[in-house]
Amino acid sequence: MIENMLLDWKIKKENLSEITTDNASNMKKAFELFPCVWFPCFGHNLNLAISKVLKIPRVESATRACRHLFQGFSRSWKCKRELQKKQAELNIPEHSLIHDVVTRWGSTFEMISRFLEQQQAICDRSTWHLMPKDTDITVLEKLSQLLCPLLDFTDVLASEKQVTLTSLNPVLEHNNNEILQDQEEDCALTKQMKAVIREDLLMQRRYPEEIKNVLNISSFVDPRFKGSFAENLDDTVKACSDEAMALASHPDTEDPLASTTQSSVRTSSTTTKKSLSGLLQQITSAKKNRSQASAHEMPSIQERIDSEIKLYVSLPAISADSDPLAWWKAHVEDIPMLSQVARKYHGFPATSVPSERVFSASGHIISPHRSRLSTENVNMLTFLHCNMN
Repeated sequence: MIENMLLDWKIKKENLSEITTDNASNMKKAFELFPCVWFPCFGHNLNLAISKVLKIPRVESATRACRHLFQGFSRSWKCKRELQKKQAELNIPEHSLIHDVVTRWGSTFEMISRFLEQQQAICDRSTWHLMPKDTDITVLEKLSQLLCPLLDFTDVLASEKQVTLTSLNPVLEHNNNEILQDQEEDCALTKQMKAVIREDLLMQRRYPEEIKNVLNISSFVDPRFKGSFAENLDDTVKACSDEAMALASHPDTEDPLASTTQSSVRTSSTTTKKSLSGLLQQITSAKKNRSQASAHEMPSIQERIDSEIKLYVSLPAISADSDPLAWWKAHVEDIPMLSQVARKYHGFPATSVPSERVFSASGHIISPHRSRLSTENVNMLTFLHCNMN
C-alpha cells in the first residue's frame, strides 16, 4: 500500500531519506525494507515512558480519583451550576472541567492541572464524597510539577513550520541532566517517577546507532548548536563529511559551485550590450570566469568538504531563537557542499504528529452534513487545508 501511494505521488522509493512513525511494531516492520532511516516518534516514546509512570499504584489511584470526580460533575447539572457559582464567588477562572483520554498523557496532565486550578471551587459539602484524599492531591501536585516542562518540549517538537529533529539531541540531554535529574528536595515518589521516565528514554534503548548518527549529524549542521551536543565530535564530523561526499556523488545532486558559476556567466552575457566594447567585455569576462572555475576545480571534492567544515566550525554559533534555515540561506554560497547536508537533515520531523493532524483535519472536513463527499474531493480539501496558510 505504501509503495502504491509513492507511485501515486510519483516519488521514487530510493529518494526517501527518512521516515518518522510511531513505535508500533507493524510500522517498524513495514519500513524495514525501505532504503532510508526509520525514526521513532519522540512524542510516542515519551508517551510510552509517561504511561509507565501513570501505572505506578499511587499515581494510578490518584488519577482515577480525579477522573471519577470529573465524571460525577459531568453527569449532574446541579454540580455544574454550583461550580459556576463558586467560581464567581472565589474569583476563579470560569473554566469547565476536562476529561482525559487514557491513551494520551497530555490530556491526563490537563485534567490534573484543571483540578488543581479549580480545587477550591470543587470542594463543596455536596461533593465531599467524590473529592480525592489529601494524599492523592499531593500525588497529583507532584505529578503535575514533573509533567509540565515535558509537555512544553512535546508541543515544540511537534511543530510543522520549524526545524525539529536538530533540537532533539539538546532536548534529550536537558531532560536527562536537568528535568529528570534527582534533586535534594524530591520526595521518594518524585524520584521513582523520574527514574521510570529516565530509564525508558535511554538513548541506548530507544535510539540505536544508526538513529544516533542521524541525531548527531542533524544537530551538528544546525548553526545554533554545531558540535555542542555531539557524543563524539570527531566521529560526527567524519559522518557529516561522508554524508556530504555521498550527496555530491549522487547523480540527482547538482554541484552548487558549478551552478553558481554558470549562472554568473549567463547573467553577464545577457546584460552586456551588442557592441564591440560589449563583446570584448563579454570575452574578457568569460575568460576570467573560466580561470576562476579552473581554480575552483583544482581541489578535490573531499578537500572542498573539509575546508567548508572548517569554515563552518569557525563561524560563531547563532542564538537559540534564530532560524537555522535563514542562516543557511544566507551562507549557501560560502558553504555549498555542507548546505546540501543541512537541507537534507533539516527536513526530518522529530515526531509523527503532523501526519496525525491530517487525519484530524479529514475528520473535521467530513461531517454528517457532508457525508457524500467523494474520496477525491476529500483528498483535495484535506491537501488545501494542510498546505494553505
